[in-house]
Amino acid sequence: MKKILLTLLCLPLLSYAQHSDRVLEIKKMYKETISYNKKGDCKTISWIEADDGIGYSSEAVKCRYPHNYSRISLSLHLDHYFISGEYYFKNDNLYFLYNNHDSGHEQEDVRIYFKENGEIEKILVDYGDGNTKVNDRGEIARIKQNELRWLDTAVKELNIQLNDSKVIIEKKSVLEEEKNLIAENDFSWYDKLPLPKWYRNLTLDDKPAPKWLFYWGIFLFIFLLFRNERKSKRRAADAKARAKEKEDQAKALEKQKDKNEKETGFRESNAARDGREKEEQKMKKLTDEYGAKAGWKIFNKKIWVGMTLAMLKSCKGFPGDIKETVYKTKTKKQYFYDPYKNRQKNTKYKLRVDLENDIVVGFKDL
Repeated sequence: MKKILLTLLCLPLLSYAQHSDRVLEIKKMYKETISYNKKGDCKTISWIEADDGIGYSSEAVKCRYPHNYSRISLSLHLDHYFISGEYYFKNDNLYFLYNNHDSGHEQEDVRIYFKENGEIEKILVDYGDGNTKVNDRGEIARIKQNELRWLDTAVKELNIQLNDSKVIIEKKSVLEEEKNLIAENDFSWYDKLPLPKWYRNLTLDDKPAPKWLFYWGIFLFIFLLFRNERKSKRRAADAKARAKEKEDQAKALEKQKDKNEKETGFRESNAARDGREKEEQKMKKLTDEYGAKAGWKIFNKKIWVGMTLAMLKSCKGFPGDIKETVYKTKTKKQYFYDPYKNRQKNTKYKLRVDLENDIVVGFKDL
């Protein structure tokens, strides 16, 4: 009894020892930040960028809370890939982030706890089988760089879009500069181009545009005209080659069918013949081993009460799971087939077969 009481008293100490003082402080700060959700001043921005030629849409939400807490939430949609992240700040210093990476068939959760000086206190990664602490220095650096680059993207867009007046002033200044250059007929940029002298001498002082632009326009038109004609000829040649290839394949298939019809009586391709012959060999093996009636049932994946364990394995193969109960006079087994994943990502089965002393006594669709 004393041992049980001692164990119960030590459990809180053991759970406390699993976390450092900084992690416990971050958990407290996180709960306090979440408690201010309805009191925050939030601004939302969205944008579209291109990454390696792939366009994606994104959204970032920046919220400021009492006691100098703030949070940036980021939703990033790439091609077949989705990232959602939350970055938590105290006095504009990042103390915790939680990111989820979803590729459609795999998910990854990343939690990073930061020290007050910005260094890493702790990293947890969950690939679907529970949180795992990352200890390798190289892996810690890689994860930190990968997760913080999405924050850099969000901060950049927030700074741009939440300061519209600055952007408008910059755009106006650029437009005014361009208008002034055109009005003054200033072609100083033309002198910086890597062109020969005789090209530079073609510029007229009394016109706002140089002569070389006219000649380059004619050259570009002729170039595009010939290039489009070459492309159309290439496409026509490719289409003709594909049609010829399909025609040759169809002729070869007809030859295969004619040959197989003479040899076997079946008009079929070589692939179909190989498949049929394999099925016939399998059927013959089953009928030789279990008899004509039982072999036919096993070949057609039919289960019946009274079949043996060997027949069941020949019919359905090895089960995905087995439950066995041993009694004094008999042994009961449950074989489970046709696995699938449910919404909780747990493995379930569609068929259960009950056996007693290696004889099927029942089966059920689950």
